[in-house]
Amino acid sequence: MTKKSSETIKESDLSQLFLPENQEKLNPFPEMFSVKLNYDIIKDKLADCKVRDHFEKGFESFRKRCAADPFTDTYRKDVLDYYRTFMAKYEPKITKEIDRLFKGKYPEYMVTIGIGANELFTRFAASVNNNNKGRRLEWLVINSPKDMSSFPDDLTIENTIFLEFSRSGVAEETVKIHEYLPRKAKRIVFANGGPLGELAKRDGDIVLPLPPEISGRYGRNKTPILLAPMIVAGMDVEQHWKNIDLAIRKFDISDGNSLPFVIAKYIYISQRLLPPDSSVYLDLSNKKEPHAKMHPYRNLIYLGCNDNDMGLLGDQFLQFWNEGVNRPGNDLMVTKLFGLPRDSHMNIEGILGNPYTKMAVFLLRTNMREQKMHPLISATPDVLNPEHKGLHFGDEDVIFAMANYRRLSELMPTIFIGVPGKVSMSHSAVLGQLFADITFIYSNMINVRSGENPEVQSIRENSSRFLSSGAKEIREKDLPIENVARELTK
Repeated sequence: MTKKSSETIKESDLSQLFLPENQEKLNPFPEMFSVKLNYDIIKDKLADCKVRDHFEKGFESFRKRCAADPFTDTYRKDVLDYYRTFMAKYEPKITKEIDRLFKGKYPEYMVTIGIGANELFTRFAASVNNNNKGRRLEWLVINSPKDMSSFPDDLTIENTIFLEFSRSGVAEETVKIHEYLPRKAKRIVFANGGPLGELAKRDGDIVLPLPPEISGRYGRNKTPILLAPMIVAGMDVEQHWKNIDLAIRKFDISDGNSLPFVIAKYIYISQRLLPPDSSVYLDLSNKKEPHAKMHPYRNLIYLGCNDNDMGLLGDQFLQFWNEGVNRPGNDLMVTKLFGLPRDSHMNIEGILGNPYTKMAVFLLRTNMREQKMHPLISATPDVLNPEHKGLHFGDEDVIFAMANYRRLSELMPTIFIGVPGKVSMSHSAVLGQLFADITFIYSNMINVRSGENPEVQSIRENSSRFLSSGAKEIREKDLPIENVARELTK
């Protein structure tokens, strides 16, 4: 775009940044979900040609950088080839092991064990599986030993397959689950060595690898962390990977006007525009590194969800973002609280009390009439207010959520993603890819490697060390665990 002499931004100028009017191009899956970016809240700030042109030049540079980044190969390139290779090489081993362990039958339960990325995608798939009346088995997801306390009473080592995931094999949460279970438990272990790999060999469990070059949270598409459990559960893995591949092709991250790029740009600009009462936009004085002088102002993205399964999808965005882009110099956390409508009575005052430091993403189910109807529930309410006639069960929760969206969109940059009806594995395939791409693009904008986990390593090392020192205190001094915990605060 050439620089305008006028200081007033036109709708067409803004559309080149955000495509607010071109919904067909912005969203290649309109039958699956709707998208709305609240650009009115930031439009006036972009009236300054200097600021607008600065962003445009930066975005073109970012676009080229994203297109050339080899990291994309680890989660976008040849995902169907990976799927077919896995099905040819490893699916027969998994099926053969299940057949051997359960003597030609299927287990009643599958427990997938892992933490962080190793549980990130399985929770949604497990919910979809468990809500299917014709399911092969019930799928439980746990991430630490305490979760085993909630096992169903009829779960036994005879009717349950345990799938354990840890790329390094050193995640103590996963290792301890293995150690607390009987050695005779029926397991398939995915690890590249470490204590978990050693335990599996000790107990005679089959051990399969996880691609070491692929970052955990970007591992949905080209590792077994989701594929293997879906195979065991008898879910349609072929269609799911075709849907992932379709999303990759539709979300062209080399195109600055693709949906993930547009959303990443929207967040980037919104984060850096100062509040309305400020006469200063940005510090553009650094000619070499102009973006290095931009001091991000907004520091929190509120994530609002009105449905449990939508919340599980929201968790994917939350982990991608919080683990992938918050580094020294960039402070923009995503927080998902109690969910809607509860948030509007417990958290909304805190969010709206300082709206100029906040943004919002609403991931909402916009038709909830397919909810389970208990016999006590009336399909339509016995209303006191005649103006409420016409509502059906579920409509009110959609409207409650929209009331929150409307208020926040009046005061802060807001992204709305609405799913009409029950969320499905197709939504998971597409929206999961969208969340990964948004985070990858934004991380390139701020020059951060979104697949790295420097602090996770630190916590992991502390956990291992504290387990050793704590166990020694208990073993040698017979200290109560609460005393050990107190010692660790020193």
